[in-house]
Amino acid sequence: MKLGRLFSFRAVSSYLANYLVFLVVVCLVQTEPKFWVLLLAEATRPYIEELNLPQFLHLKADLPDGKLVILDARSASEFADGHIPQAKLYTSSNDLEVVNANGLTLVIYCKNDFCSRSSFLAQRMARNGMRNIKVYVGGWDEWIFASQPIALH
Repeated sequence: MKLGRLFSFRAVSSYLANYLVFLVVVCLVQTEPKFWVLLLAEATRPYIEELNLPQFLHLKADLPDGKLVILDARSASEFADGHIPQAKLYTSSNDLEVVNANGLTLVIYCKNDFCSRSSFLAQRMARNGMRNIKVYVGGWDEWIFASQPIALH
């Protein structure tokens, strides 16, 4: 019996394809979740800039009214307790409104530099086609510590 009849090309290629998929899945499962977050962040990096407090204040002063959208990525109760003036609370219901704000500068903030909600939201906006996104990394805690004005609702 010839070897070609025992192992058809189709059976071998199917086996190799399945084995390759198996190897990829094993690699995905055994990789740290943080790796995939970093990979996503790297893919959206060209569209996202991090700002410190002086840079954020300078941006607010330089841009004319209506050209800057400030999004608060914190919870509704945190937003109600106080927020940066002119900031909007981000909710999934105003997601399309924000994405349609292309051409504007978008600044996203959350509680502090340990809070990842603003970075995740910025990455999501970048994946949805938004450009000119900035993350104010100091967030609400730095804003309060620097005695900046606040708005209450």
